[in-house]
Amino acid sequence: MYRLRNVLFLQIVALILICLSSGKLYAADTQMVTLAVVPFHNVCGDVEWDWVGYGFAETLSTKLANVSSITLVERLRLDDAIKELKLQSSGLCDEKRAAQLGKMVGAQFVIIGSYQRCGGLIKADARKVDVTTGTVSNGVDAVGPVDRVFDVESALASKVVKSLDGGMIYTNAEDVIPRDNGSSTAYEYSSRGYREYQLGRADKAIEYMDKAIQSDPNYAQAYFYKGLIYQILRRDYDRAISNFDKAIELRPNNVEYRLTRGNAYDSGKHIVTMALADYDKVIEMNPRYAAGYMLRGKAYQRTHEDSEKALEDYYKALEVNPRNPMLHFLIAETFSHRPEPDLRRAVAEYSTAVDLDPGFVEAYDKRASAYYKMGRMYLAMKDWQKRDQIRLSRRRR
Repeated sequence: MYRLRNVLFLQIVALILICLSSGKLYAADTQMVTLAVVPFHNVCGDVEWDWVGYGFAETLSTKLANVSSITLVERLRLDDAIKELKLQSSGLCDEKRAAQLGKMVGAQFVIIGSYQRCGGLIKADARKVDVTTGTVSNGVDAVGPVDRVFDVESALASKVVKSLDGGMIYTNAEDVIPRDNGSSTAYEYSSRGYREYQLGRADKAIEYMDKAIQSDPNYAQAYFYKGLIYQILRRDYDRAISNFDKAIELRPNNVEYRLTRGNAYDSGKHIVTMALADYDKVIEMNPRYAAGYMLRGKAYQRTHEDSEKALEDYYKALEVNPRNPMLHFLIAETFSHRPEPDLRRAVAEYSTAVDLDPGFVEAYDKRASAYYKMGRMYLAMKDWQKRDQIRLSRRRR
């Protein structure tokens, strides 16, 4: 019995060491929480300081990414939702709008915040919005000298992480906010550039990213942002991928960089094998990253040959994030586009998608088409009317 206990103990220790060697410790019984972090609102309205709000969100996301029980909404999905809802910084600070955004992207909670400059000080606060109930909790704040804004950002991010009680935190060199002058300057330029990217100003955004890279040629985030600009605003996928390559070279363990490069391969160059390789690596690095399964499933689905593999990945993603309306929508699409469509199951999944996100325009549209094919005209008309109402309300904003 004594020897058996020793063997079991050594097996457990070995398992823990394997998990730690991968950079993050995953507990099987830890409940995952899905979070979205949005740019902070500049209360004073001084546009020269708008970049700070993007810096706060970036610093916070970096720290939250290191909590084993937290999954962050992937950046491209979050950016798309912000643009679709036409939310500016002030709108993102509103609890109701933040909850609406959270439903769209499948987040359980949204972290919102604001900051203001008062003389030589800068003060910031952050709050957690429960997407289901709309309640706000876990308010924290930080204050410090304006010329130490990076320290204020880091202090606030640490307080948010502690207030969430999200699970084990691990640290490595990639997670430390640079403090030397070159990297701090690069950090500011990249935050300014990311703001320009959000506003759709590609030339100015690239200019800032180039300044960031000139300031610090090893600043991976600037290459990543530059890749996003080329991918989303310019549709120049070759340049996007080359910048993602550089970011991954500098930060090979960053799952977001690999996930986004896979999306660029899949969206622009249509090299599905390259996209799948990136998605496979993301899942290997973080087996609980729902976006990896979701995008790999979409890649399988686009081949029109691997619908079963696509479904398998979508259901794996749902195990991590069952409240993601996009996953239910993609499952419905898979059932709808089979050689022999299963419209009943498709309608059930479309229905779950709109239950989770009542503003999901495309889900209403596709469910209406399914109802139409099933001969249920009254229900089809109701969905098309709902679709048009949502579109009209968003145009009026």
